[in-house]
Amino acid sequence: KNKFSMGMALARVDTRYLTRKIESLNFVASAKIVRNWWSDTLSIAIKTRVAIAQVGNSYIDREGVLFESSSIATSSLPIATLSSADQAGTLTSFLTGIPQTLKIASVDISSDGIITSQDISHRTVRWGDLTDLAVKLKVFTALTALPENKKALFFDLSTPDTPITK
Repeated sequence: KNKFSMGMALARVDTRYLTRKIESLNFVASAKIVRNWWSDTLSIAIKTRVAIAQVGNSYIDREGVLFESSSIATSSLPIATLSSADQAGTLTSFLTGIPQTLKIASVDISSDGIITSQDISHRTVRWGDLTDLAVKLKVFTALTALPENKKALFFDLSTPDTPITK
């Protein structure tokens, strides 16, 4: 019944069915189908999901949706390790809450929600949970600006009032 084939009469095309079918592909964020009666054409606009991190063999977008795709350049994406799929929201809140200038290479979220990241310079930051992330970012920026911390490779900001640097 709800089939589509090339050359089908435009009036017979079930655009809602086709939209649902296209949007059922997990790498598609949205689809819009428009009939043009004058030119007797069907236009399909597809918005694909944009990955912000790689999670195992999948990817995650800004909305926390896990999806698969074979056409993503993974070299610039952080690799994330989650102890459960429930932490997708924590991961997206973290990655969208920090500046891209930090150049995060990997993120680990433990079962108790503790976030640890490593940047491309091999600096490890233990952020703790998402509480006071803006404050933690300011503390991190201040610590990395100090000459004595130029060679530091570990920062514990889980308690931003008393950070630890090694």
